[in-house]
Amino acid sequence: MNYGFINLDNDANEVPISVFLKKDDPLFEIKLKLINEQKPFMKFRVVDTLSEKIMYEFISWLRYVEFEGDAAVLYLAKNDAISEAQRRR
Repeated sequence: MNYGFINLDNDANEVPISVFLKKDDPLFEIKLKLINEQKPFMKFRVVDTLSEKIMYEFISWLRYVEFEGDAAVLYLAKNDAISEAQRRR
């Protein structure tokens, strides 16, 4: 339709993507627990603009899924996020 080019003014420039925690991740159980044992995946409607809130959530989830460091860092990050949310109330 556009000769293979992306129409930047198209409000339908989005794609649904599901990103799963990896079951073979050594931190799988910890990560699942830290998200309150919700489903081990998140669905996103990825858009073409990084400044959209959904893109921050998408990239944050990717960082969480791909994190391979010390589990203590995950716990500290969750505590910091809870403290920040409480402060904003």
